[in-house]
Amino acid sequence: MRFCICAIMKNNFEYIKEWCEHYLSLGVSKIIIYDNNDISDKRKIKVPSSDVIVIDWRGIYSGQLPAYEDCYKKYSNEFDWFGFFDSDEYLIINKWNNVQEMISELGFADIIAINWVNYDDMGVIKRNMRIPVNKFFTRVAKYWNDFYHYKQFIKSGLEGFEIHQHNILLTNPTRLFKRVNVKGESIGIDDYITKKHCNECFIKHVLTKTLSEYINEKAFNGKPTGRNDRSEEESFGYFFDVNEKTPEKIKMVKDYINYRNKHLNVHFLMNPSYALLKRYSDGKFDIAITSNDKYKTFLNRPSRILIMSIQDASQKYPNMKIVN
Repeated sequence: MRFCICAIMKNNFEYIKEWCEHYLSLGVSKIIIYDNNDISDKRKIKVPSSDVIVIDWRGIYSGQLPAYEDCYKKYSNEFDWFGFFDSDEYLIINKWNNVQEMISELGFADIIAINWVNYDDMGVIKRNMRIPVNKFFTRVAKYWNDFYHYKQFIKSGLEGFEIHQHNILLTNPTRLFKRVNVKGESIGIDDYITKKHCNECFIKHVLTKTLSEYINEKAFNGKPTGRNDRSEEESFGYFFDVNEKTPEKIKMVKDYINYRNKHLNVHFLMNPSYALLKRYSDGKFDIAITSNDKYKTFLNRPSRILIMSIQDASQKYPNMKIVN
């Protein structure tokens, strides 16, 4: 039985080797990585094995779900099962020795839902990078663990649905799927949150890693920190939802925000196309602003693209440049 793990990755160069080796050690047949780094980023993803394929997915906004769909449709004839996981998610199998044994018991279903467990920063700001992620982060987060998302294995060759991050969306309401958790218990096809932890097998979700890693991977990359935000509470609420606040961490956040704000390149685009909007929001210190509401679809990257009037923008960013 052949298993494919699919992931879309952006700014995860330091972790790919370890992450791939982890999944290959569980009996996964092939890993397919969709490289969603910025076009301007000249680094290449280095893979540890010929069992890892890299697909160029650079420059595609909101590329995660299209990558999943592309992988499932393109490779469905080559694999029996697909798993869709992120680079900060490690599948932990306690009951079985590998994915083959797990599927031999649960393969009567079409979809196997696996719950998250979130892990915190271990109280460390800068991690010794010689210690692997999966070995270093061992403490379950107490601040954001009142629920668990699902991730899933999906049997190949199915039709009538769209793949989402934590569940599927039926496009054919008459299509019936058997979806179970790792205990073999049936769960709703559209359920994506569960309060039930299944220790037999779960996803170890290293949500933020340490603060220094979070800044370099996510804050600079536009994750849940807005370049228009001025306080650590607004800019780093996502991080502190998971990890304890300390004076040392707050100082590091303030230093980062001050550094970021000194280097901002702000442009107001009068009549932007999607390509122009992308061009002016593609760098670590680039902000593109427009008053056109149709670009709200880009707001999954709130630190890069803002929607506001030119009057408000000029007051907030007096040094911004206007692009006609």
